[in-house]
Amino acid sequence: MLVSPAPKSTKGSCAAPTTSGEDIIGQTRLCELLVEGGMVPQVVAIGKLYEEATTLHNVHLSPDVAKVTVERVRVPDARVPLLSDEVTTVVDAFQTFIG
Repeated sequence: MLVSPAPKSTKGSCAAPTTSGEDIIGQTRLCELLVEGGMVPQVVAIGKLYEEATTLHNVHLSPDVAKVTVERVRVPDARVPLLSDEVTTVVDAFQTFIG
C-alpha cells in the first residue's frame, strides 16, 4: 500500500486538515492510501499519517513503512499490506492503526 498526500480541495467550504502537534504521536496529516496492482494505483481509503511514528503495536517500523489510521473507506475489500488476525482488509482497519 502506498501513502500519498490527500489532494487539496478546490472548494472554499472545505477546511484544510489540521497538523497540530497535539495528536497522539507527533504531527499528522491526511493522506490517500493506494494499492498497486493495475496500470494505475487505486485510492482505497483516506487516512491520517503519523509522520514521526516509529512503532506500530510495539513493533519497530522499517523506514519504508508508515503508521496510519483509516479515516474513510473507499474500497472495503482492498487488502492491507501488513495482515493480522483481526485486520486483512481496509474496512477491517477502519479507525485503527495500520502500517
